[in-house]
Amino acid sequence: EIQNHNIPSIFVQPQYSTKGADLLAHRLNLSIYTIDPYTRDYFKNMRHIAHLLTTNMVPPHATTTD
Repeated sequence: EIQNHNIPSIFVQPQYSTKGADLLAHRLNLSIYTIDPYTRDYFKNMRHIAHLLTTNMVPPHATTTD
């Protein structure tokens, strides 16, 4: 299913096991990123999450139109 949808990255939370995500990332050659929704600096964290999502959700071979 992941391969059919060209998903380039997996996002995980440090509060939960990453065992399944690590296995998928390794087998499918995907990048894995940690997002922690419980950090102390809310606004800095939201900017970090926004950056991760906007830079890592488009497959490398995808094209965009303006």
